[in-house]
Amino acid sequence: VALEADTGKELWRQPVTGGISRRGVSWWPGDREHAPRIYYSNGRSLFALDAATGKMLWVYNRREAGNISVRGGSQPALAGDLVLLGFSDGTLVGLNKSSGALVWETNLNRNKRFRDVDASPVVDGERVYVSNLNLGKRATKPNPQANQPGGLVEREASIHISNVMLLNPATGKGERVATKILENGKRLRVFRSNGEAI
Repeated sequence: VALEADTGKELWRQPVTGGISRRGVSWWPGDREHAPRIYYSNGRSLFALDAATGKMLWVYNRREAGNISVRGGSQPALAGDLVLLGFSDGTLVGLNKSSGALVWETNLNRNKRFRDVDASPVVDGERVYVSNLNLGKRATKPNPQANQPGGLVEREASIHISNVMLLNPATGKGERVATKILENGKRLRVFRSNGEAI
């Protein structure tokens, strides 16, 4: 339900399939070509609504792994032209903000123990912070005033947004990118596996 801020009058109502994640919604003010949008997730799908009318613009559905007993997801985060969202299968996806097309995805479940992405990604410039990703150990001094023992402490670190692989539509997998120089001297970004332009 969208309400007018001054009067509380209902502007529009949109039925929600599967409920809304407890994490909340994200709002994008739009640009010259696109009206403002609202993004929300139910843990399995990401929805984009026109903020003025409530009209459903696009939906991204994620197939769930059958062996997951705890399902959840993160709140959508906005970064440039992308909407970033984590899922209970340990995958972080980057979707085109206006069309909902999958731009890239990366599996953050790097060990045999399952780690889902239920905390929202945090974007700071060109860095993305994701809970339980890129864990490292750091030696720390004891701090008796804060009641913290010294020793090796596991801490999270960020990853650079360029380290998230682009999705190759031909293979359906994340792949490395190379630069190809054309005959006219211009540079073209291509997938390394098949040389197709991005």
